[in-house]
Amino acid sequence: MSPPPTLLIEGANQPMFCCPTPEISGSTTVSQTFRALQDNLCAIRVMFSSPVKQSGGEITFVIREAGESGKTLYFMSYPLQEIDDFDRCCFIFPPIPNSRGEEYLFTFSAPALRPGKGISLWYHTKSSAPRGSMLVNGDPVQGTLYFQAYCFTGEHPEIDWQGRKEMVIDQGWYLSVRELQLYYERTRLFREKTSTHEKFELIGRALINRKVSSP
Repeated sequence: MSPPPTLLIEGANQPMFCCPTPEISGSTTVSQTFRALQDNLCAIRVMFSSPVKQSGGEITFVIREAGESGKTLYFMSYPLQEIDDFDRCCFIFPPIPNSRGEEYLFTFSAPALRPGKGISLWYHTKSSAPRGSMLVNGDPVQGTLYFQAYCFTGEHPEIDWQGRKEMVIDQGWYLSVRELQLYYERTRLFREKTSTHEKFELIGRALINRKVSSP
């Protein structure tokens, strides 16, 4: 029996990355604002930069309405030890009705972690999210997080992916196992023309930038 459809559509997408954000630890937070393109916003996916495996602690995700008096909508935490390098995680929550055209802000923090023990998100130095800004400690900075926002198109959430409850789903590495298998089954000439090869090049450049930016 095939799994039920997720009934999700992409509500915003910034698929490029080149650099890790400042480390999320102590009082340092990283945020992103964006405008929802559809009603029933229900998930945000990001990608983590974690060159050193974390042994404990949690990262916190909060999404709220944008603006100084914006209402906090959902709050959830996820164990850092579950996160690997280039790991994509979906932060899922019950659909927000009438979200189309509204601006939201999501923030990641890890106040219990000491500086030097934190984790980062991947971002691109160009600002390209729909009417959005990246912020560090609440201050706008040049760039945009790698992220996707998803909206539910059904009537009532019935499965986890649709926002039945607040939860985090780890989607694993940026390149899936199946994608890698197909890639290495091809000739080198064929591989260089694929989207998978483009992903490898993105990762390679990002790793160089991360090494350069490391203290």
